[in-house]
Amino acid sequence: MPLRTRENLIQYSRYIYDNSDNGEEADDRQIFLHPLARQTVRATQWAEARGSKVLGIELPSLVGRYFSLPSVMSNYVEGLNYPCVTYFGGDRSYLDDPEPNALRKMTSLLCSMIAQLINFLPAEIDDVEGALSRRRFDRLWLPDADGGGPVIYVPAAIRMIQTLTFVGPRELFFIFEGCDDLTESNGLLSEHFSELLCYLARPPAGRVWKILWTGPIESMPFRRMRRVAASQRRFDLLTWSDGDWLA
Repeated sequence: MPLRTRENLIQYSRYIYDNSDNGEEADDRQIFLHPLARQTVRATQWAEARGSKVLGIELPSLVGRYFSLPSVMSNYVEGLNYPCVTYFGGDRSYLDDPEPNALRKMTSLLCSMIAQLINFLPAEIDDVEGALSRRRFDRLWLPDADGGGPVIYVPAAIRMIQTLTFVGPRELFFIFEGCDDLTESNGLLSEHFSELLCYLARPPAGRVWKILWTGPIESMPFRRMRRVAASQRRFDLLTWSDGDWLA
């Protein structure tokens, strides 16, 4: 049965919301790294540019530190009245685990994106093909073989994100902070994350999607997204050098 209103989607997606946490309110990292003027200018140009664009800002490892620019740009984009999907991965609750589980990280990312995209939908949804049905939401979860509760089915969650971006606002912003090692311990999840980023870097006709990535730039998902965006002349990179940051 199609869930034809945003409120129905929210009510039927409670498990998604329970597992979402984009990290925007996290403040455990006490050392703040503030951008230089040229970095803020470049990010502002990315936000205000016409058409789709991917901006990568290279950073060193930020363990225990917080780069303030993604949060600043999230507020700036929202001030322009554009919907902005954010994920601040550098200070998530899963980092408290001695050996964080890659699927737990991916679940946090995917659920956070789905929840935010649902929030951006209009109150009434034109879903004549039933793409946002109860059955599709039910398929997001698999039983946990260890008895620890359902676990997310990553391919289905990515397809749900694709559907939500298609039926949602024409122009969307995506900000990824601290996601460079989100799936590096798991090759299959890295492939899935690459698929998601490459999809966002190649928006369909009539859509404008902008991506801001901050962090190290050596991960496979980032490099693949970079190739896709660069092939369309939609990629810009601001590299890191010693002395760039003001603590």
